[in-house]
Amino acid sequence: MRPLGVEHTGRTEWDSARPPRVLGRVRGSAAGPAVLLVGGIHGNEPAGVEGIREVLEVLGRRGLGAGDVLGMVGNRSALARSSRFVDVDMNRIWGEEGASANGSGASEVGERRKLMEALGDWVQEASGPVYALDLHTTSGHGPPFQSSMRVPGVPHEWSAGLIPVPRILGVDALVQGTLVSFLASRWKVRSILFEGGQHEDPGSPRRIQAAVWALLGSLGVLPEGLEDRSVEARTLLEEESHGLPRLFQMVHRHPVLPGERFQMEPGYFNFQDVRRGELLARGRRGWVRAPQDGR
Repeated sequence: MRPLGVEHTGRTEWDSARPPRVLGRVRGSAAGPAVLLVGGIHGNEPAGVEGIREVLEVLGRRGLGAGDVLGMVGNRSALARSSRFVDVDMNRIWGEEGASANGSGASEVGERRKLMEALGDWVQEASGPVYALDLHTTSGHGPPFQSSMRVPGVPHEWSAGLIPVPRILGVDALVQGTLVSFLASRWKVRSILFEGGQHEDPGSPRRIQAAVWALLGSLGVLPEGLEDRSVEARTLLEEESHGLPRLFQMVHRHPVLPGERFQMEPGYFNFQDVRRGELLARGRRGWVRAPQDGR
């Protein structure tokens, strides 16, 4: 499967009932980094796809200075239904357990296979370092943030400064089977998961676009005349996360199980201070309390 000859020359035609796998591809006039943009791994998070389309539209008109930018949709079936997933969470099946589930018949297993086939060819053809930006939104309100993956043979601080929002370390250790972890371990792709805000927040697509422009500017692939987009994007993202530390460590995760009826207590938002023992949520398994002081 090699659909990656598609070049982007204008706005992609869009049918929400049958979203395309490839949103577009723009190649620069010189060799440089290859950048993968993925949206819609969760079908109830369309802001990532919207943001990618807007950036590709501009690049299609103005060009790319160097490198290669590819925009793709993750879970086409779930996106068409506006649901997080059809059968299983597509961002939890990229580990060994996901590989062993290939015969399960789940819709997301087929989506995973097709995305892998397309990406494998593209990664192998890259002439420079490869980066990936997996774009998401969250159920809770709060500022944008990111998590960069550990890449074998690459210094751990490779992502510092690329996108000016708080970085959360340790996500790849506590959340298994994500696309970005797979890309980092399988093909040594420098992978970042970016959360642009709450699902229905009208500002989320704008923050997602800003993350893309900031990354492209940091990598030096934008042509003359588009560098201002990166400067403006960095200013926006810095303002959105003003006052927060630049670095966090994830120390605990509460997995929400099917049928748990998980419900957060009202009034909480992302990065809010909490104290040990504080009641955060309720579910069929009982109360969920903060295991220690933190955020």
